[in-house]
Order: sequence, then structure tokens, then C-alpha cells
Amino acid sequence: VERQAQVDLESSLDQKFANMEALIAENARCLKEISEIITVLFPGIEGTPESVQPSMAGNPESVSSSTTE
Repeated sequence: VERQAQVDLESSLDQKFANMEALIAENARCLKEISEIITVLFPGIEGTPESVQPSMAGNPESVSSSTTE
């Protein structure tokens, strides 16, 4: 019984890791799309979302208002 429980646990963990890897891949794809959209909307801004973020972080109100529209 204990052996079966361990096998079930390992199988569950493997599934969770596979799900997590799929989510990470999806996040990376979304970040790439967001980066492309930012490049189109703001042609003067070069770089990835990481390089854009610090200027946005200084003014939380503008970030929250822009995401709710």
C-alpha cells in the first residue's frame, strides 16, 4: 500500500511539473506578444517588457488605470 501511495505521489508530482512547465511556456509566449504590442504602440521604446517595467513601476496609478480600460 505504501509503495502504491509513493507511485501515486510521484505521478502526481510529475503531472504538476508538466503543468507548471506548460504554464511557463505560455507565459513566455504572452510576454513575447506583449513586447511586440508595446513595440508597435510605442515605437520609441526599445527592448523587452523588463526594460519598460521600471518606468511604469514608479507610477502605480497609471498602470492600474491603463489596465482597467
